Amino acid sequence: MWGPSSLLKTQTRINTLSLITDRTCGTNIETQYFVDLAHFTKLQSLTWRGLSRFDDFESVGKCITTNGRQITSLTLDLIDWTTAEEIWADGFSQRITQHTRLPDNFFASTLFGIKAGEKVEHLPSLEHLSLSEVSFQSVGMEMAHALNMTRLRTLKLWNCPHSLDLLMAITDPYETMNLRSFEFVIDPETSANQGLHSEPDPTLALFLGAFQGLEDIYLMLPGPLKWDIIMQAIRHHEPTLRRLVAHDRFESAYGGSLDNNGMWHNGMEILHQCRTLRGIGTCMSPSVLVWPCLSITGAVFIDVE
Repeated sequence: MWGPSSLLKTQTRINTLSLITDRTCGTNIETQYFVDLAHFTKLQSLTWRGLSRFDDFESVGKCITTNGRQITSLTLDLIDWTTAEEIWADGFSQRITQHTRLPDNFFASTLFGIKAGEKVEHLPSLEHLSLSEVSFQSVGMEMAHALNMTRLRTLKLWNCPHSLDLLMAITDPYETMNLRSFEFVIDPETSANQGLHSEPDPTLALFLGAFQGLEDIYLMLPGPLKWDIIMQAIRHHEPTLRRLVAHDRFESAYGGSLDNNGMWHNGMEILHQCRTLRGIGTCMSPSVLVWPCLSITGAVFIDVE
């Protein structure tokens, strides 16, 4: 990709770049090139799934430093936070000869140069953000500023450790939020999310209730939860809500994972009254789906296990 004959070296006007890599990248001489993302001075959208190598994190960090003010869309998927952290630490120890303390959060330190207590906007034009397996431990407030959180239009957080801390950092009833689409996933089977230090339902309810204007809400949370307070918070978005997908994952007695039926019982009122809905999504037995007077102009998406 970045060897002597790479076509990318001659391309100066690329504005959208999407990369997918796995752990075999960099294991032989043909894949050990450092990709200079800062070279793409017109870059506005960057997606990298499978981000793990020390040099790759360095490249993304250099790109944000050089081109961050013009980037409008950023998608980074680390696949597994613990593994990525170990790989980065190993690369760091090989390159740094003197004794240096590892940062509490290598992602924040490497990509944004974040220090505790600093509020710096690195991506002032960012509108669409999707992060998977990225930890916000110890830097929730700092990352909120660095990632332009209060001005995003799309926010997706998949299995991000301490993501509840991030939501608390940007929950302010006096702060204007521009979000139109919100996707939040905590899979209880993911190692990074085992032993949550706080309950997701009150934090999520506070966040959703602090602003208005969401058109799409996608939630998957570990159950059981107090869905009544979450649904009451979702009502803040009733005038604009078009799509609502919610899963309350728990292990059933029959060996599979199904939603907590009480979730939708608590949500019947909002589903009856919300006339802007075009689609809803759930995962439960069809026998539970008895919704009189439900007005949906689009589709109902049901995943039956």
